[in-house]
Amino acid sequence: TQSTWGYEVVNMLINLFTKGVMKKTSNKQRFMNEFGTEEEKGSDDFRIGLQVAGKNIKLYSPFSNSDIIIASPLGLRTITGAKGDQTREFSFLSSIEVLIMDRAHAFFMQNWQNIEEILPVVNQIPKHKDCLLYTSPSPRDRQKSRMPSSA
Repeated sequence: TQSTWGYEVVNMLINLFTKGVMKKTSNKQRFMNEFGTEEEKGSDDFRIGLQVAGKNIKLYSPFSNSDIIIASPLGLRTITGAKGDQTREFSFLSSIEVLIMDRAHAFFMQNWQNIEEILPVVNQIPKHKDCLLYTSPSPRDRQKSRMPSSA
């Protein structure tokens, strides 16, 4: 299932980061408690944000502050809602640089409408005026800010 995949990817990233220069993983015990059981690994409602800061990786960072978001389509859809929903939230998807849909064949076994509702809002400009987006410059371009010129 998607959650098993998500669990495996998060563990792979933790191992990858902590073998190199990363020294600390925040909220790892919470992650193991919530997704370490076979029942939770099988959930299709998987979502987690990861933030990399200095030599630390933080699990469960708010999506708006996350460097990496790992989620099943259903996991994202429970946040982004559907077209017309008043409580719809997708501003955190406005600065996606890379979108990987691994094991996409499994999405067909879930509700394909989740994908159809999520993809159109990726990289949309947020609608609320109080939303100020800032993403740090990429390593290849440390001199330029990616702060929107309209901010």
